[in-house]
Amino acid sequence: MDSRAPARIYADDQRLIEVSPDCWRLLSANGDGEGHLLAETTDGPSLQYPAAFGSRQRLPENMLAATDIERVVLGWSASDETWHLGLILAPPLAETRGSRWCGLARWNDPAAEARRSEASEASRALALALAKPLAIVPPRPAGAASIEAPAAPPPPLPALPYALDDWTLTAPAENQLQFTLKPAWARGQIIRAVLYLLWALGFLVMSVTSLTSGIRLPDPIILPYLGLASALLLTILGIRSLVVMLRQPRVITVDGVSQTISGANWQVSADQLEAVYASQAVKLKTRGTPVEHIRYGELNLLRKDGSFKPVLTRLRFDIKQSPSAPPPDDGSMARLSEYNARTSLQAAAVQVGRLFGLTVWDDRRSE
Repeated sequence: MDSRAPARIYADDQRLIEVSPDCWRLLSANGDGEGHLLAETTDGPSLQYPAAFGSRQRLPENMLAATDIERVVLGWSASDETWHLGLILAPPLAETRGSRWCGLARWNDPAAEARRSEASEASRALALALAKPLAIVPPRPAGAASIEAPAAPPPPLPALPYALDDWTLTAPAENQLQFTLKPAWARGQIIRAVLYLLWALGFLVMSVTSLTSGIRLPDPIILPYLGLASALLLTILGIRSLVVMLRQPRVITVDGVSQTISGANWQVSADQLEAVYASQAVKLKTRGTPVEHIRYGELNLLRKDGSFKPVLTRLRFDIKQSPSAPPPDDGSMARLSEYNARTSLQAAAVQVGRLFGLTVWDDRRSE
């Protein structure tokens, strides 16, 4: 075996880490052991990366300098039973991007021991390459009141507000979240209803005129009756748009004090709930540079009786990002936390779950 060949450590989300005496590299693997570069250390204690990676992570365009990095952290999260490797960034850069945490790789490990050695090897090599201190935050022993370990709090979620298609998530008060429907949505429904009704009126006038004008009926004779049927259908669609607009809650409040979530005509208490689901339809492109395209999403609550309470539905997105794990074929799901929330919908689900103390699930559906 060539002693100069880099050691390879496979992480979740199709990520591969190559460790050699003079370089630490993070790649996005394609399942065949090969992939494209995400980040590397080749020129002193700094981290270089392509511009696309920097943009996704909200980092400077091509490089994190030594002064931008405070320390390397490997921490085990009980919420998703996963080891997370990342960087704690210096305050000036952290304030610009809205978070001190920059995640690089993760290893799902329910027992917290099966993959600990490979995660530790990758983190120690990174700390050595960057010449930065390493903080390892192990699982808390059962029954222990506290454990002395390097302080590494979970990375903060992106700052509110979040844009969720026609909705906006804000925090109007402490321990309270609020989903607010944009006024443009109601205007859109009214315009749609008016257009439907105008078209219905046009079809009605043309059809009635054809039947009552006394001139020769059109050929085929069924055309006026099709026009009447079209007018009826368009009238129903117009009325439906108005009914949907009137029945749609404009504000949904998540109250951590009363432990309730409520809309205009409904309310659910947190003790009735089992989990929060962030559902996203993902289309994965694997040719060339892998890209996942997220176009639709929903936020739902799982009740303890097994039924779901929709909160936000039919959300439309146009998000293109580097792939995390591909949507599983067996219908299994991954836990969501501060460490792996990548979209505004996922971050919103984590915010709701944190306020109610509920498990949050990443429900990714393949298109």
